[in-house]
Amino acid sequence: MKIYSVRTHNDKSLIYYGYTKQPLFKRLYDYRSRYKRHLKNCDNFLIVYEILNLKGEYIVLEKEIDTDNKDIVKGVLNQFISENECLNRKDMSTITEIKHDILPKNNIEENERIENNQSQSTNDNLGLIKLQPVTDNSNCIIISDIQKVQEQQQENERLEKQQLEKERLEKEQLEKERLEKEQQEKKQQEKEQQEKEQLEKERLEKEKLEKERLYKEQQKKEQLEKEQLEKDRIHKEQQEKEQQEKEQQEKEQLEKERL
Repeated sequence: MKIYSVRTHNDKSLIYYGYTKQPLFKRLYDYRSRYKRHLKNCDNFLIVYEILNLKGEYIVLEKEIDTDNKDIVKGVLNQFISENECLNRKDMSTITEIKHDILPKNNIEENERIENNQSQSTNDNLGLIKLQPVTDNSNCIIISDIQKVQEQQQENERLEKQQLEKERLEKEQLEKERLEKEQQEKKQQEKEQQEKEQLEKERLEKEKLEKERLYKEQQKKEQLEKEQLEKDRIHKEQQEKEQQEKEQQEKEQLEKERL
């Protein structure tokens, strides 16, 4: 267990003592979280908020005790409260004054019974620590005031549970909206991908048809050129043949005339 104090750089006179099993940074974080909920009217007032209200709060390890016995821890905590001016005294004033006399046996038993009830609460730092002895003129603790504080604890717990449930539902809603958005984006991406693939398919098909058309045109052109060449060749051969026949005739004629 750790005995700690919460202080502020802005007012050295304000000190709050408490104890916890948690790491100190987490304890301070819890106070800050509850303080924010309190400002939104979602949590009740704690005396330590007088420090958080001034800003500049920090937490100090006062003493580390190698035990989980709350009676021992509360006794050490009570010693810090008795020996130092602190907000805990202001908080405890609604229950009883802190005295240093020896508590009668019946009051010790009553204190232990009260502390056993208080140990069931999750908020072990509301100032409901083991009470110091009271004078003989105040042999009993004011039960009605303790009940009020216990009721306040229960109300705090109820509000905290209510706030946690609200945060859980909001988180679930946000997660649901996120998943729906992701699903919509995924469908949109799939749709765009399909359209892209379809366009690419049409483009390739178009290119293929265009290529086939050009190929056929080229073949046709080559065929025409080939036919034209063949036709020219035949025509040329025909002309050459006619020329040869003509020359032959002229030659024969000349020979005939010569004779």
